Amino acid sequence: MKMDIKFLKLCSIVIILYFLITLVMVSPFINLRTFKSFYLGDQAEQLWRIAWEYKIIFERPLDFFNSNIYYPHKLSLAYGEHHFTMSLFAFLPLFLTNNVTIAHNVTVIVSFLISSFGMFLLVFYYTRDEYASFISGLIFAFNSFVMLHLHHSLYITFTGFFPLFILSYHKFMEKKSNRYLISMTLFFILQSLMSWYHLVLILFCFLAFTIYFLIKREKLDKRIIVFLLTSFIIILPFAYPYLILKGEFTPTKIEQIKAMSADISSYLLPSYNSFLGKFLHGKKIYTYKAENLQAYKMGEKILFLGVAPLLLMLFSIKFLSNDLVCFYFVLLSISLLLSTQFFVPFTSIPLLSWFRVPARFSIVVFLCLSILAGFGFMRLKKYRFLLAILFSIIILSEYYVVDFIKPVCYYECPDWEDEKILYTWLREQKDIDVIVELPEDFNVNDLYMLASIVHGKKIMNGRLSYSPKGYNSYMRIINRFPAKESIEKLREFNVSYVVLHGEKVNDEKVKLLKSVGDIHVYKIS
Repeated sequence: MKMDIKFLKLCSIVIILYFLITLVMVSPFINLRTFKSFYLGDQAEQLWRIAWEYKIIFERPLDFFNSNIYYPHKLSLAYGEHHFTMSLFAFLPLFLTNNVTIAHNVTVIVSFLISSFGMFLLVFYYTRDEYASFISGLIFAFNSFVMLHLHHSLYITFTGFFPLFILSYHKFMEKKSNRYLISMTLFFILQSLMSWYHLVLILFCFLAFTIYFLIKREKLDKRIIVFLLTSFIIILPFAYPYLILKGEFTPTKIEQIKAMSADISSYLLPSYNSFLGKFLHGKKIYTYKAENLQAYKMGEKILFLGVAPLLLMLFSIKFLSNDLVCFYFVLLSISLLLSTQFFVPFTSIPLLSWFRVPARFSIVVFLCLSILAGFGFMRLKKYRFLLAILFSIIILSEYYVVDFIKPVCYYECPDWEDEKILYTWLREQKDIDVIVELPEDFNVNDLYMLASIVHGKKIMNGRLSYSPKGYNSYMRIINRFPAKESIEKLREFNVSYVVLHGEKVNDEKVKLLKSVGDIHVYKIS
């Protein structure tokens, strides 16, 4: 009992420390005073996705995938990932605040806490060393892959259930208890429903650990079949719409897959946006410069492991006689290889043909690095408290992002006053069911999707990983509004209302219903 109380006190202190560190590390991305900032692009999509899934799950759960975008196409949510677990964690803050941006940013904080504390628990199970475990949690939660994805892909950085799944698997194999089978299944499902990438990666981890247990001649419990069947039954309804639409997904070109693969420099060179990167750049030593990469590629091509984590990992070589340490070195090596162009041939396998970003195997690379660094810290026998502080500061400074694109806010901000007035008016027009926002453009469709949170209408626009068959062709025609062919195409889709951003148009075929600033609503006569 005393041990339990002591461990609970330790966990409480660790969680508080991780929380405070998280606030510092996310400060370049989130306005901590208002929590109302985000980045355009994928993050804007995520705000829309959270709002849509919150609304539909309580109103019409069977229409979960029939979202309000890409009208009139069915299963429109399945043209991108659903990220259900991410939305699930955002539901409570969204209910309490009625603000999707705040809900998203609270979920960011929670994701860091789960990742750091989950890794802490796993390494503490291995080592019983609180300092080593704490440092492992820092590396896993705040590594460069995570920090350089924060501006657009929370669903990719929310990886905290990986270590919790592995921990549960270990404990199930050790104690054969049903509660660990349940927790193992729960964490597997939660991580899998975060992203299909995560499903592949956590399956990869499951297979790797199953082989590890078999090599150690540990008998696999038949209840593992229950875990697999339960996971399959729960995940299948989320996967089914993607299987239906599979024929509409344009295959990714080999050149694109290669471009989204890691290489040696990805892991060894820091980003220009980091303290170390700025120092090396100032000394005329090469670093990855942010402006040399498209924003969405930053988190894929810059996977800097960090000097301090690498040093600690090298210390762990002393424990290579330990089966577990040896296993993690092998798993790290295989994951490194799969994160490069070596993975390209595997995309010919039907179930992996959509896996467009091999560099995301770096999630497993950083998982292994975190654990091995924890073992490495165990070699330090003197001044451990001071060394833990020193290594923590160095690790965080290596991963901290000091210079990044500026976040924006939406709807609540003065700059969006015209949009707020018009979309509020649009929400009150009960006779309007479907609209199209023009000009249609990939770079602004995310804002149109966000606007639909406010006005609640179905929209023809969309911006997900894929688009419906023929979407680009017919939207090019509609973009010529109010030209005759544009009007005819809208009538073909039975769409009578257009929200036009820009100059007013005068045409007898359309009637102006509302105008606020340079935003105008037209009805087709």
